[in-house]
Amino acid sequence: MSSTIVELFEKWNMSLLLPDFEERNIGLEELKCISVSEIEEIICSPRLSRQFLAHWKMEFQTNEVASPSIVEVAIVDNVNIDRSYSVEELSSTLENCITNNIDVSSSTGRSILAEYNRKKQLSVKASHDLCDIIISEYLVDGNTKLDTNQYLDFKSPIKSIFPEEDSNIYNWSPIPKRLSIFNTSEKARGRLYEKFRNKIKLFRTRSGWQPKKNIFDTSAEDIFQDDELHSVEWLNHNQEYGDDLRRHWEISSRVRYEKLLKSKGSVLDYYNQYPALANKFGYQLIAIDFDRLYKVVETDIYKKWPIFFDNLFTLATVQQKKSVEEIISDLENCTSNYHKIFLQIWVLPFLVPPKTRKIVERPEGRKQWKPTIKECQSSIIVHAT
Repeated sequence: MSSTIVELFEKWNMSLLLPDFEERNIGLEELKCISVSEIEEIICSPRLSRQFLAHWKMEFQTNEVASPSIVEVAIVDNVNIDRSYSVEELSSTLENCITNNIDVSSSTGRSILAEYNRKKQLSVKASHDLCDIIISEYLVDGNTKLDTNQYLDFKSPIKSIFPEEDSNIYNWSPIPKRLSIFNTSEKARGRLYEKFRNKIKLFRTRSGWQPKKNIFDTSAEDIFQDDELHSVEWLNHNQEYGDDLRRHWEISSRVRYEKLLKSKGSVLDYYNQYPALANKFGYQLIAIDFDRLYKVVETDIYKKWPIFFDNLFTLATVQQKKSVEEIISDLENCTSNYHKIFLQIWVLPFLVPPKTRKIVERPEGRKQWKPTIKECQSSIIVHAT
């Protein structure tokens, strides 16, 4: 593959796609004439395909005299309408945003342009001020979101206004694990991304912005039938297992499911909300919900479980196996199939140790917490029949 193609892909931060184009013997001339459908066929990832298309249009269509190049840009405004802007229009829009800075003062944008005209590069402070101006223009409220494509759309006008500036420092798109040369996924980063994250966090703190309420929205009760709501109320005060309980549990299924989706409570909160679950036959109520949600004759988990556990056990390290030698010995001598499954579930936290960390509130402040293996083991609900 020619050095021109390699340099072009490096400039676009698309070097990972070089093998796909080299495999199809696509040179510079073929790349200029390639169709959108062919690009989408070569690049399987929709996100990478859109990013590549944006760079490709900017590189090969801006020099056409017949018509200006068009770059699709999602503009975040009060009505969330997608519009198309030419490169010249988009650059002008962003430049106006800089020079007519509405967030700090009208002089900030002009000072950034003046510094660049004098030094042909932006200082770190000026670069951060530029990000502040851009993000302030698009940050409407606490619900504002900017996706990867919108961050990518900012790079072209920045490059147009500041040709010598490295636009990659403003946004670096996320890379999935399968396309990473380091075999690990990489998160989105860059000054624009970090500025948006910090400013929206500050906005939400100062304005007292709150996400959707965790409690059930009573205004939504209009969409449910009276008998459904009555059954929910009945369940809140009755726990004796019988035909009435099963009937009210089935009738209220849709209401409880919708309520559960809107709640951010724990499993224990749900358990405490419906006393009937504490009954020794409570597991049958869970089975009723499962059957309504997943309309299958029976589950094949008992068929697939042995294969799953064998594969998992094969991948475990010697040290992990050594930590549960006694249980493994019991497994080898176990004759009861149900007892064997119980032991296999019991040993899972040792074979797959917890890695997730969680921020928890403490009297002394926020702390990071990661469950121990024993805590994970205790949290597993084992249903033995």
